Amino acid sequence: MKKHINTWVALLLVLGLCAAGIALYAGSVAPSLFGPRLIAQDSQGRVWLVVNHSLFITDAVGNIRKQRDLSGIDGGMPVNGLARLPDKDGNARMLVAVIGQPAWWVMQDGEIAERFVPQDVGGALDEAFHVMTRPDGAIALATGGDHRVLRHDPQGKRLAASKHGLFRFANGGEYIAGDDGKGLWLVPDTNHHALRFLDQDTLTEVRAIPLSGGWVSMARAGRTPGQYTVALMGNAMDTGRVVDVDANGATQLTYPLRKGAKPRGLAWLGDTLLVADADSFTFQAFGRDGKPLGDWGGKDLKAFLDKAGDEAHGWRIATLIGQIVGGVLVFTALTLYFAGKHWLTLGMDPGEPLNLSQLATPRPDARTRLKLTLGLLWPSMLLLPVVLIMQFAADIANWMTTIAPPAYIAQLSVQVGLPASVIASMIVLLLALGMVLLLVLLQFRVNVKALRDPRYEGLVALRAVRWLERSRDVGNALQPGESVREVLFAGRTLVWVLTNRRLLEFDRSLSENTLARALPRSLTRATLTRTRWMPGRTTLRVEGPGYDHSEVVRSPVTAARIAALLGQGVGSDAWAPLPEWSSPSLATGPAPATCMLLSALWPGLAQWAQNRFKQALGLMTAALGTYLFTIGPILLGVYGHHYDVHTSTILTGAAAMAVIIGIATWDALAYARRYRPVTVRP
Repeated sequence: MKKHINTWVALLLVLGLCAAGIALYAGSVAPSLFGPRLIAQDSQGRVWLVVNHSLFITDAVGNIRKQRDLSGIDGGMPVNGLARLPDKDGNARMLVAVIGQPAWWVMQDGEIAERFVPQDVGGALDEAFHVMTRPDGAIALATGGDHRVLRHDPQGKRLAASKHGLFRFANGGEYIAGDDGKGLWLVPDTNHHALRFLDQDTLTEVRAIPLSGGWVSMARAGRTPGQYTVALMGNAMDTGRVVDVDANGATQLTYPLRKGAKPRGLAWLGDTLLVADADSFTFQAFGRDGKPLGDWGGKDLKAFLDKAGDEAHGWRIATLIGQIVGGVLVFTALTLYFAGKHWLTLGMDPGEPLNLSQLATPRPDARTRLKLTLGLLWPSMLLLPVVLIMQFAADIANWMTTIAPPAYIAQLSVQVGLPASVIASMIVLLLALGMVLLLVLLQFRVNVKALRDPRYEGLVALRAVRWLERSRDVGNALQPGESVREVLFAGRTLVWVLTNRRLLEFDRSLSENTLARALPRSLTRATLTRTRWMPGRTTLRVEGPGYDHSEVVRSPVTAARIAALLGQGVGSDAWAPLPEWSSPSLATGPAPATCMLLSALWPGLAQWAQNRFKQALGLMTAALGTYLFTIGPILLGVYGHHYDVHTSTILTGAAAMAVIIGIATWDALAYARRYRPVTVRP
């Protein structure tokens, strides 16, 4: 019955994995569908647009004149720069820049005419950036990675940089020509909530306009003199609004965008403001008075936008459905697993109660347990009073040193350059840390002594006794006339139960029938040794026909009693060659080679085949998490070309998966070796 429940749990986990994989893939595709993004107008009045990974060149009203697919040359990264360059040989030119690419494109009529390589930019191109151009061909780069504005000549040589620390995320602006022939670079400072005007040559700040009501991401010169059109974004820089502000930063006009709009591009086409909205996949048009003029663009452009919007919406829905379904399946699997134990006991005959009248391991009552616990944890209970006293002492020392600090504190204050009150507080803090460390060491010493103190045996062995009282497998394993004498937790999962006839070994990691081995008491002995590398711990070595195993035990007092009892049952000739005696493992499982193959296919499968569902669930979950959050994104980047993947990331993912496979293989092989069937011959 329990195997059927575990099979359903495994099936639900596999389905949850499939749903999570769908959510992972859809979640990687949806962000790459950027929607309407950039707008620029060339010298011939044509409008250049970037939507997803496509470039459009339209006339002044949005009728498509040319379309170019950029997916083969943008590397899956967003085009983040689109700015007009001076004409060359009568051809209008545009500068097109992509995040993460060191060389940009100079395009004529949608075709790459030449490359532009900005020099001395450091790591600025790996983060979001924006480009601005001047009528003479000078190029300014507003970087979000290193928070600067850089100016380059038409050949790419860097000529100037803004003052370090002036910006906190420089964003998309433009060049504003002045009446005196000398213009300024208008650059939004996102995290400082300001518009900054920089000298066109030196990039020194000329003036700034403080803003409120959001984080500014884009700014353009307005159509009313002295006003500026800016996009103010919310906390996540996702949704926002577009407003006109005056020279003091006061809002003069708010453009009525659709609810939940995500402005990604701004451009004034004459007296018409064009806003690229990545939420509705539209270009929204407004008059200079803020009146909506409807969705901008010709029939073909709108059809493309509608199709692209439906595709992006579909991938977002697939991501959401995959997350919900995957979460529900995993939750159902976990609920079924943990509730299965309770369901299996419903309607079943509990059988005869286990007779523990001859159990030597103490079973203290609640009052005795409380008394023993208080006697064991008194050093830890002193931690809170010590911390409070030291805090009070620190306040007193701070107050005293502020009035008249002692000479040695005053001298130390001069030497280290810190106020005397800070020095005094640090001294008290060090004393407090010393006291805390002393109490921790004292608690450790008390714990070590309590492990070997017979008075605390009932508290140390409490979990083992409770397991014995609840276990059905012990009662099923006992023979007529057999009674339990001792119970002992050993290692991570083993339980040794000594009866008047046998030593029974139970493995709590097994999903059902936890009895793993039964050794005749008369042919079994135990040796007690201290574990040198683990203070206070004791190792019990159990030897029997075809069996030799050592584990660190929870209760050294109980282990010493078991060793004494087993020693009494071994005669002088017990270790002479024995007649043929088969000591098979009661725990079944695949061969070691099969364990290695199953662990390589999916960590946890070998544990599943060994009937160790808890370990299988843990390893499968670890492997699932590694695949979803490490291996999956790496494969999507390398083979799906959705983004670039560094070699270090690939090595890290491979190492993480190798570690999980190694742990699963080692655990499965160790279990297989422990319970291999053995026959001893004379």
